[in-house]
Amino acid sequence: MELREYIGLLLKRKELVIASFLVVFFVVLVYTFVVPPVYEATAKLLISKDAGTLNPLVDKPTSMASLLQGSNDIETHVELIKDRPVISEAIKQLDLRDSKGELLDPEDLLNSVRVVPLRDTDIIQIRVQNKVPRLAADTANTISERYVAWSQEMNQAEARSVKQFIEEQIAVTKGSLTKVEEELLKYRKKSGSVQLSSEMQVKIDKLAELEIERTKVTIALREFRARLTSGALGSDVTGLTERKKALDAAIARYNSELKDLPQKELEVARLMRDNKVADATYVMLLEKLNEVKIAEAMKTSSAKIVSPAVVPKDPIKPKKLLNLMMAVIIGLLMGAGAAFLTEYFDVSIRTSEEAKQITGFPALGVIPFVKSAKKNEPFEYLIAEKRPKSQVAEAFRTLDADIKFAAAGSPGKVLLFTSSLPGEGKSSTVSNYAVIRAQSGKRTVLIDADMRKPILDKLFGVASKKGLSDVLCGEQRVDDVIQKTSITDLDFIASGPIPPNPAILLGSPQMKAILNDLSDRYDSVLIDSPPLVGLPDAHHLCSIADGVIFVIAYGRTDRNEVVDAKTILENAKASVYGFVLTMFDGGGAVYKAYYGAKSYYYSSQPKEKGPEQ
Repeated sequence: MELREYIGLLLKRKELVIASFLVVFFVVLVYTFVVPPVYEATAKLLISKDAGTLNPLVDKPTSMASLLQGSNDIETHVELIKDRPVISEAIKQLDLRDSKGELLDPEDLLNSVRVVPLRDTDIIQIRVQNKVPRLAADTANTISERYVAWSQEMNQAEARSVKQFIEEQIAVTKGSLTKVEEELLKYRKKSGSVQLSSEMQVKIDKLAELEIERTKVTIALREFRARLTSGALGSDVTGLTERKKALDAAIARYNSELKDLPQKELEVARLMRDNKVADATYVMLLEKLNEVKIAEAMKTSSAKIVSPAVVPKDPIKPKKLLNLMMAVIIGLLMGAGAAFLTEYFDVSIRTSEEAKQITGFPALGVIPFVKSAKKNEPFEYLIAEKRPKSQVAEAFRTLDADIKFAAAGSPGKVLLFTSSLPGEGKSSTVSNYAVIRAQSGKRTVLIDADMRKPILDKLFGVASKKGLSDVLCGEQRVDDVIQKTSITDLDFIASGPIPPNPAILLGSPQMKAILNDLSDRYDSVLIDSPPLVGLPDAHHLCSIADGVIFVIAYGRTDRNEVVDAKTILENAKASVYGFVLTMFDGGGAVYKAYYGAKSYYYSSQPKEKGPEQ
């Protein structure tokens, strides 16, 4: 399809397009202006990677901040911010309650909270949405404050744990030192002065150093294992374990060398070694205790508020302008989609070319869809009479010319107007055509041959107590049923009383005789025939008429019904002059091509009442 064809299709389905657009636009409009606005406040936290202190025993970072260091540092903080301890404390501080008056569940609050790390930075955004601007800002700030406080509490709790551990070790070491000093003093009083060689003194000093280091490593290992909560410390524990094994081996070697000493020297060496170890360990622990106390006092949080949330002025949703723009776009797309989808599944005749392709008949004309010219006025079926200078009347004059051209070489006096099914504009078309023929000075008689649902008598406003059925039954003569109309040179024969067997009467020799008689007296004999599909009435008439005009209603006549009607005409060996496309309302393109820019409207089914076209 070309662009103009797409445009023509949209114009043809403009009511559907407009309706779809209005539905979408109205729904979005109502949502946009009815749904309560939602505001968003944002607080920013800076995550510090050096907020911890050193482990006083092994000179390794072990604070909460250091435990979180690594490739997933920021992600870990994000998860901790959303954890229950922080969110629960924020709920209590703000006294957030649900509809039952109970404290809000943390999961309910988290539905309106987003914790987002800024890419390639150590900054985390805490975004809170709420229908109340002030509450959105307060919630974001409270969560930020609670996490800062929680982080500091965790770090300080760790420092206190280390201090307590060192104090316990100091008490144990002090007791050991006192005991060793007393034993050494007692032994010397008992055994007198015992002198050790300088070489042995060096070994004892070295052994004491090794045992002091092993004590430090052992204490550090105990601390690590007591606080091991992250894989980040696994390498430290492994290293300390290996170091302890090496120290145990070295101490074992020195102890084996001291076994060869005499008993007195061996005992003095042991006591001197224990004294040195206890004394050095005690001093080391006192120093470390002071360091831990200082570290505890200096302990800070791993997070810092760098940008507190402020009360938002404008809501983030609904975004009215964006919503309306999207409504326009989606509405138009849905309207266009509905139009194309309807067109795809539409099996009705929409163009003259389509009708030509299906029927093989030539096109005789296009009659536009019309309605009353003025509001609250009765519907005008006989447009050709009421408005003889209208474009519609011009359309029927063009139809008259096309029929004359199609009938060239044949008598062309007796013309039958028929259609596939009722309601396709057949009666209105033949009536207006009869008016045009009469206005051109041709003596014309119009016969209502539809003996099931006759309507031409109502159309012309004449009495219909007797008519064609009376003549066919032999109860009346033709001259007795011919009625004059208000239009000069136009006579009318009503269908008469409805018989029980219309098809038999229309197929009788009397019908043919009536038509022969009328064709001798009139220039034009026009027959309003019953529909072709589903009724046998029109079959006989098609074969005895000089020509058949097949009426197709634009957008109403089904393609399959047209195929069935064509088959009936072919079986009746009817002389089909062509087809007329009635009730055309396809955006004006085809009609303008026939009759100009201005068009009227033509309808067979007014809202209140009126006969079939």
